[in-house]
Amino acid sequence: MRGGALLSELHPNTPPRGPQLMARDRIVSGLSRAVIVVEAGEKSGSLDTAAKARKQGRVVFAVPGSAGTDQLIASGARRLESDALDFDALADEIGRLSFSDQAASSLSQASLF
Repeated sequence: MRGGALLSELHPNTPPRGPQLMARDRIVSGLSRAVIVVEAGEKSGSLDTAAKARKQGRVVFAVPGSAGTDQLIASGARRLESDALDFDALADEIGRLSFSDQAASSLSQASLF
């Protein structure tokens, strides 16, 4: 491997299973400044990632149009309109998010758990 990093709680040869993927969501959201959900069913793993992100004090964005994303928007996710999305402005907004600012806004941000 050149550059980058590999982060896992599991041995490299461990086969993927549902509960392991959901545990991974906690790490993915914890390392992110924001989570963007473009499409999600009512019981999507993306909703699990978004829930973990909120618990960790991360900003959640959602594109309306699917059952899961509409549910996220109804519960407070920031709405992204895909037909009028300015990716540069969104990247700037997310880039301005500070992990410490987000942690201060979350009472449960003591760890990724």
